[in-house]
Amino acid sequence: MKTVSVILAVMSLSTICLGRLPADFNKDGIVDFPDLAVFSRQWLSGEPAVESNSVVYTVAASDTPDSVKAMADYVCDGIDDQIEIQSAIAALPDGGGKVLLLGGRYNVRKTAEHYCIDLRSRTTLEGLGWGTVIYLVDNADATVVRGYRVEKAVVRDLAIDGNKYHQTPIPDPKRNNFPDMWTNGINLRNSNDCLINNVYVKDTLMHGINIWECSCRNIVENCLVENVGRHIPDDYYATASIVIFYQSDENVVKNCRCEGPLMDPPGSPRGLYVSYHCAGNLIDGNILRNFHGARGGGGVVFLHSTSRRNKFINNDVNDCDYGIKSSTTDLPGTCNIIAGNRFENCGYDGINITEGQKWIITDNVIDNAGRGLVINDMNDVLVSGNQVTARHDGVFLGYSNNNIQITNNMIDSNGFGIYIYRGDSQDDPKDIIITNNNIKSIWAGVDGYTQAISRIADNVGYTTENSGAAIIDAESTFVLIEHGLDLTPSDGDVVVVPTNSMGNSTKFYVGSYSATQFRITVDQAPGEETAAFAWKAEIRR
Repeated sequence: MKTVSVILAVMSLSTICLGRLPADFNKDGIVDFPDLAVFSRQWLSGEPAVESNSVVYTVAASDTPDSVKAMADYVCDGIDDQIEIQSAIAALPDGGGKVLLLGGRYNVRKTAEHYCIDLRSRTTLEGLGWGTVIYLVDNADATVVRGYRVEKAVVRDLAIDGNKYHQTPIPDPKRNNFPDMWTNGINLRNSNDCLINNVYVKDTLMHGINIWECSCRNIVENCLVENVGRHIPDDYYATASIVIFYQSDENVVKNCRCEGPLMDPPGSPRGLYVSYHCAGNLIDGNILRNFHGARGGGGVVFLHSTSRRNKFINNDVNDCDYGIKSSTTDLPGTCNIIAGNRFENCGYDGINITEGQKWIITDNVIDNAGRGLVINDMNDVLVSGNQVTARHDGVFLGYSNNNIQITNNMIDSNGFGIYIYRGDSQDDPKDIIITNNNIKSIWAGVDGYTQAISRIADNVGYTTENSGAAIIDAESTFVLIEHGLDLTPSDGDVVVVPTNSMGNSTKFYVGSYSATQFRITVDQAPGEETAAFAWKAEIRR
């Protein structure tokens, strides 16, 4: 046991391991693992610059250099290394402390239930960077690190290899109790205020990092999770790189990178999964790549609609079936925010949300999606300031939408710019507001069930306002006018004013509205003077 400087243990060791200091400690001209061994020996034998009350136990792997092993508190032999690690954790006082895993590979298997290493409250499990590897041995079928009912636990600066190709897939998830907790890299359950920082998780059979069931105010940051999961046909048990699940509130996932599996069939249909009554979580500044699933991809980020007040902001999503996809089998979600993200090369939809209310979707870039944005059965949604480039429809408003405001967006699509769908068995959409958008589309700028539009105005590329002049010839009693609008006007949309005496005519009428024309009619031919008019058509309903 050593009492160590927090500055030395946390900053110096991690920094050197990650190659951020040019530390050639053994003077051979190369910065490599032997340098770390020399540094570890110097640190173990030296006195700390600053004393603290933190208790630290060091654990050496079987392949740690012998000179370092000699000064470690625990030394693993490469077989059941979870025993030494757990012994070190158990030896820490109740007030907290740290178990420091030196560089090398630690081979672990489950000790009880479905986990290998069990965290304690106010304790830290720390490595010397990603050269510290906790490796799940063949047929262990377990979660590598578990925290159950812990507070303020920390896992940082290490790597976890789930060795998924040599684990046993769950044969029937529905008949097993909580398979989401099995074969994870890290699983927190009923745990609060914990930190997972700078951890590399790869090749887990189920989820990479799982914030599970009533776990609140935890932080996952600066982590890399890749190639996790093996395909399970049932959508409920589909795997994900990082999960926030069931009444887990106010967690933060920040500056992480999630890489999907390069395998066939695809293994992990989701990069991030926020599900079932989760509130106030922040997903910020993450990079997510290459997520595809057999059921249409579950999406990169699956926001279950029962979740509420979550923020998905400033993320970069590329090469996935969906950028964000939500749906529900329960109560609708409320007040979620999707803002400032970039979604590129989505095979299906950039954003697809279903059943909820009071969502804000703003300032996102959706580039080269199948459909840019899809909204179904939603109430009170603001779609503003987004840039959408889509291979099909830019914005698709599905069934039963109410009070959807689409404003100040730039939409470039090879289908319809905005399409409003009316289903046969669902409630009709209503109170759709479309204003101040710039729409470029191969087909109509706005189409479908346009009766649902309560206000439409000032959209570039979709004309709802025009004006001009018309003359009824001497022997005629009417004139047909091409109005140039993209919507069919109705009574009250067209204002006509005579600009001369109308000759013999004493009255005029406006009507016969069609998709391309309207008609001005007088009560009798005007004669030689003709009847001249100015007209203005403006649709703002």
